[in-house]
Amino acid sequence: MELTYSFIHVEQDEKLERVIEKKMKRVLKLLNGNAEINWSNKRIQKGKQDNEKSLNLRTDLSMHIGKHYLYASTIGDDLYKNIDVVLKKIRKQLEKRKGLIKKRIH
Repeated sequence: MELTYSFIHVEQDEKLERVIEKKMKRVLKLLNGNAEINWSNKRIQKGKQDNEKSLNLRTDLSMHIGKHYLYASTIGDDLYKNIDVVLKKIRKQLEKRKGLIKKRIH
């Protein structure tokens, strides 16, 4: 497993990295091979009203598993909640891909 992090306009936090690694181990149990995983956490500006800036946090996860490419993204106010949402989306994609692979073999 090759895991890379990217923090853009967000303070890099070791606790956050540990949480990501711990949760990724659960997801990787579904995989048979090596995976290249890229995490990106960004602070984005979403809309302007009355000169006030509404700032949100965007979390992206991309995974390369052999010839397969999986991607999930979400926008929210809390990075920890974003991690859970993104991992839920990736798990769904993995289950779908595993189902397709099993159908082809049998």
